[in-house]
Amino acid sequence: GNNEFFTLEKCQYKLAIKCPNYRTSYTTTRLYDVTNSQIMETGQSGYWHPSQGQEGGNSHLDAIFTITASTKFVVEQRVGSSYGGADRGHRVYYSDGVDSVYSIVVIEKLK
Repeated sequence: GNNEFFTLEKCQYKLAIKCPNYRTSYTTTRLYDVTNSQIMETGQSGYWHPSQGQEGGNSHLDAIFTITASTKFVVEQRVGSSYGGADRGHRVYYSDGVDSVYSIVVIEKLK
């Protein structure tokens, strides 16, 4: 879906998050706990810059954590800069209404 926020009930979870980047220079991804106003997990940092021959890639965040109450989360990205227009992945340019997918969040309930 197009949801920016998601809520998880109390349990232990495994998350795998991939966020695309294109010409963003220094980049990192984090999982932010909106309910408790805190950073839950910080993902892999990356560097994608055309002068280094690195146009783009994915930043990853893999985590296992337990929450004790219903908690609202958001995936956040921070980028150093944008070169050439596209900064968090390329948009799909189909005229038939195909949605572009930028970030992928896979959530597995463990216990």
